[in-house]
Amino acid sequence: MKLYRNLLKEYNSAIIGYATIGIIGQSYVGSATTMFILINNDLPRSLQMIKLFLVTILCIGFSGAVLAK
Repeated sequence: MKLYRNLLKEYNSAIIGYATIGIIGQSYVGSATTMFILINNDLPRSLQMIKLFLVTILCIGFSGAVLAK
């Protein structure tokens, strides 16, 4: 229980930094996924755009959830 309290205290004191790291990491993963979707030509263009739309919505949703906190 002491470990949990220490980790919770650290998280609460540095929540802005963790949120920033999360948004930067999400941006990197989203960009790499988008690049992979557009480079990989194994699907028709319409399905690529649907996948691209889903990745974009998930990335925006994560950023919005972090910033809403």
